[in-house]
Amino acid sequence: MTKHYTEVTIQEVSLSRAPIMSNMTGFQRLENLYSCLISAKAFLDMFRNTPPAQFAGMPFSTFSQFGNCLIALYKLSTLDDPAWDKTMVRETADVLLIIDQVVQTMGQITEFVAGPGQEDRTFLKGAMLMRSLRQKWAENLAPASGEGDTSLIRQDQENMLDSLQMGWPDDAWMNDVFIW
Repeated sequence: MTKHYTEVTIQEVSLSRAPIMSNMTGFQRLENLYSCLISAKAFLDMFRNTPPAQFAGMPFSTFSQFGNCLIALYKLSTLDDPAWDKTMVRETADVLLIIDQVVQTMGQITEFVAGPGQEDRTFLKGAMLMRSLRQKWAENLAPASGEGDTSLIRQDQENMLDSLQMGWPDDAWMNDVFIW
């Protein structure tokens, strides 16, 4: 996973540049964007396919890398550039589908870590954050795809986070890591 994350980190610099002009002869930026897409997809595929039992001992840095790859994929999905095909991005790696799968996995992790009848707030909190993120991103992606998204129940973002009763939205360090 580290190899793919490193590639995303290197190639995502292309996301911040001006759109590709049609009269340019070089396609380096377009190649970098495509490389970023492929690496982000590879990392996210590996993350999604990790067995729930392995998440309990996974270092925090892996979750941070997951967040960065997810953000890069979202940026690639919404990049306004005449030379970049957003539909191709969604067909290659659908960021909303990935979030749905990670939320489902986090539910399994909660059951595994806490045991039957008990609760582990860490992964529940992560699932709530992912649902909130998905809701916001689905709204931004809907105009591009021409379709609305109703696969997860829509709730007000603040109500979701408030329901966790953990005070995370006031935690400056966590906001720096996860809010962009």
